[in-house]
Amino acid sequence: MKLKLTLDEVTPIEYICQPEVERFVSYVLENFQPNEKKILVLLPCSAKKPYASSRTQRKYIQTIKEAAGDKYHLIQEATLSGVLGVVPREMETAEVVLNYDFPLNRSKYTRGFHMEIMDHVAELVARFVSEFGQDFETIIIYGRERYKTVAQLAKEKACFPIIVLPSSNKRLLGEGLSELAEAISESVRELD
Repeated sequence: MKLKLTLDEVTPIEYICQPEVERFVSYVLENFQPNEKKILVLLPCSAKKPYASSRTQRKYIQTIKEAAGDKYHLIQEATLSGVLGVVPREMETAEVVLNYDFPLNRSKYTRGFHMEIMDHVAELVARFVSEFGQDFETIIIYGRERYKTVAQLAKEKACFPIIVLPSSNKRLLGEGLSELAEAISESVRELD
């Protein structure tokens, strides 16, 4: 299952509302299993896929592992996709995930539809949080610019406590990582 239409053929709204997107979202909602995971961390998507193979996601994962220590197994990593909403780490090799290209923070892709797109993606995140939020002690969404706006909108839509980081406009691969590490360490301590 991959997206049939490209951004050259349709508007950004039509692109993110393709039937394949809804099928993937439904698949995630029907098949995701939090298991023993207690902390959900949503990271911004990357152009390179699978996401975990990107340089930026590897840096985020390293920070999370170091901050969580021997409790790393209690952390559910997922990616906040500008098209698909929440993509759990275990599902990031699905064909639809591997074959889309839509950086939410790039105006050349959103073409003036950024508010509508952010609202749509926030709705997808809120659906996931509404379905699985009670399974987690802590939910953290890490991202800047439009990803941060999506996180704030999702928090409001889901009416669920979500930690949105970084708290200011810190660089994600700079001082923002310290804030992420502190939030992970604190969340892990609270599990004891």
